[in-house]
Amino acid sequence: MKGKNSMSTFMAMIPETRDLPEGREDAMLADLLASLDSEPEQNSTPSRRLPWRRYSLLASAAAAGAAVMVLATNVLGADPAYASWTAKPASADAHLVRTLGAQCISRVRDAFPSAPRGLKPVTSERRGDYTTMLVATGGTVSLCADWVGAASKDQARGGTLEGMTTGARLDEGVSVLTLGVPGQVNGSDAVRFAYGMTAPNIKSVVVTTSKGVDVTATVADGYFVAWWPSGAEIARIGAVDRAGNPVSPSAIQGPR
Repeated sequence: MKGKNSMSTFMAMIPETRDLPEGREDAMLADLLASLDSEPEQNSTPSRRLPWRRYSLLASAAAAGAAVMVLATNVLGADPAYASWTAKPASADAHLVRTLGAQCISRVRDAFPSAPRGLKPVTSERRGDYTTMLVATGGTVSLCADWVGAASKDQARGGTLEGMTTGARLDEGVSVLTLGVPGQVNGSDAVRFAYGMTAPNIKSVVVTTSKGVDVTATVADGYFVAWWPSGAEIARIGAVDRAGNPVSPSAIQGPR
């Protein structure tokens, strides 16, 4: 398989591990903690956001190690959120999509300097008061939400989330591929996202959470995205093709 050969080549380039000199590990940890403590507070839009902390993590994506997801978050601790959420998405205003798409691309490039040029909006999703964006180019897919966590009384939006998956591709025989399931799993403003790729013949995707909630995903231009207002995991993912036939579970990769 091409993905496995590429991964094997990459792994062969990694040098053998070796022990650090005595005391070096403690020094590196101290430097890291010092840099985090000294990171200045930022306000993307001072009139709308509170000071934030950002952290990043690496997680294996669903494509058998062929893709890697990077996540940057700017989450506000807040009161219970997402009261207007709906299990089925609605169409987003075209002007809002253009605006949020441009903002998403800018934020992704800021959070991930290695992000390729050419990112463009491919899918938008509106649930109640909340619109989520997917931007992509080639094998890079990025997700943006600027409403994560409830806003305070004088703030119009919450925190932000930017996720980027690289090396994404839909293998032959795969109809739905989940690339990432980022989010905030605890707290009154917990939220989870699912996003990925679909074959051209896929009409609809439904994500069922571990709490038994069926979430209809937005499907467009070969991608899907969905979110739900809890930290629940994915129990399964189902899909229907354009002929109205259920997709075989064997053609669905990722959490299900």
